[in-house]
Amino acid sequence: MFWDDGEIIDLGSLGGFVATAQAINNSGQVVGLMTDEAFLFQAFVWENDVLTTLPPLTGESEAAAFDINGNGQAVGWSRVPGAATTAVMWAGEKSASQMVTDLIALVDSYTLDKRLGTSLHDKLITVQRMLTNAKPKQACENLDSFLSQVKAQQGKGLTVEQAKALTEGAQAIKDVIDC
Repeated sequence: MFWDDGEIIDLGSLGGFVATAQAINNSGQVVGLMTDEAFLFQAFVWENDVLTTLPPLTGESEAAAFDINGNGQAVGWSRVPGAATTAVMWAGEKSASQMVTDLIALVDSYTLDKRLGTSLHDKLITVQRMLTNAKPKQACENLDSFLSQVKAQQGKGLTVEQAKALTEGAQAIKDVIDC
């Protein structure tokens, strides 16, 4: 949680018992560490009501973030439980939430049949809501539904180029949230 203009903001949880915010930047991005349901430390970034985990190094299962700069670059550590830690920096790539927002804007920029455009838009809004509520499994399921509709509409309600751009965007989001 953090205090914002007289209001306490709940950052969410990964299902564990420990949650600590460590730093906030001028863009309102918050980083810290939380335990998950397996009691492993997970680094996180919180932005615009969306909690996203920051991955540990390959082969390691825990991470913690302690600071973040104005470019969204976070620093912290990664480790195998009980072992020495390795310093890490997350490069400040877009969060899953930012990527969904960009994909919504892309859908909305296309001149589509109203029903198709609304359906695709609404599916992505649901993905955004699942990310906000720290429900990555449901976000993945909704992305799969979005991708199925895009595939079904390729060459019909969507051009091949539009379908390709939407598919690539949705797959990139799935990669970030580890679907």
